[in-house]
Amino acid sequence: MGIRVIEFSQYDVVVPFVCHRCGNCCRDFYPAIEMDMLPEIAGLINKPIHEIQARLGEDCDAHNAGRPKDCFFLEQGRNRCLVHQIRPEGCRLFPTLTKAGLGKVDCPGYREFDNAVKALSGCENGTAARKATHLKETRPIPEGEWECALKKLEATKASALMVQEFAARNGMRHE
Repeated sequence: MGIRVIEFSQYDVVVPFVCHRCGNCCRDFYPAIEMDMLPEIAGLINKPIHEIQARLGEDCDAHNAGRPKDCFFLEQGRNRCLVHQIRPEGCRLFPTLTKAGLGKVDCPGYREFDNAVKALSGCENGTAARKATHLKETRPIPEGEWECALKKLEATKASALMVQEFAARNGMRHE
């Protein structure tokens, strides 16, 4: 899960990226797979390496011809990645640490994440916040600021899962 840390003068706010499992990021997408990953992928999805190589070759050709297919590792109907725990770097970084392809992807999770970052950046009396891209040892949100942070997040119409994950990441009590 991607995150962004918004650093205020007295505390930090951790904004999580919550995947909505829409599958849009894997549609019309050809993942860059390192050949040394193939044995582990084959074991994970229970398919022979030659079958995976053949399908990836077909997908690459289709992509290069302007007829991209859905990612081979997208489980249709459930919109989940079959190789999520060992997914390639480009997939791991998407969408919070890369803009590559984001303009073509309608990602509700990224819209929710981006709206939350924008809304929460103004929680401390209008003071501009720096946006860090990595998690570090964060300074907790003071109890008096929780309400402001949660109101700002809820005003973005964030999903219940986003609010729950936000509260958990920031050590808040939220019912």
